[in-house]
Amino acid sequence: MHIQEYKIQSAITINITPATFLSDNHLISVLRKYDKGDEIITLDAIPTGATFKLNNGLCLVKEARLRTWYLCKEVSTGRKFRVKGNAEVSAV
Repeated sequence: MHIQEYKIQSAITINITPATFLSDNHLISVLRKYDKGDEIITLDAIPTGATFKLNNGLCLVKEARLRTWYLCKEVSTGRKFRVKGNAEVSAV
């Protein structure tokens, strides 16, 4: 085991980490700074009332903020969904 790998492994075991790194909003925002390619738009960055599309093709309208989640309404059916603020979206 290299020294760098040992430091990373010990940091992981010492700190209490969430079950998945996607649940840690701060970690995701830091890691996205190092992504290469197109500019990533998150749900946090678009204004309330804007229409957006998720990666799975669902077209929604951003409504109210619920701490780290947003209440969003599907355009075609009117169903309401909770979407994480750090979700990658594309403007419609």
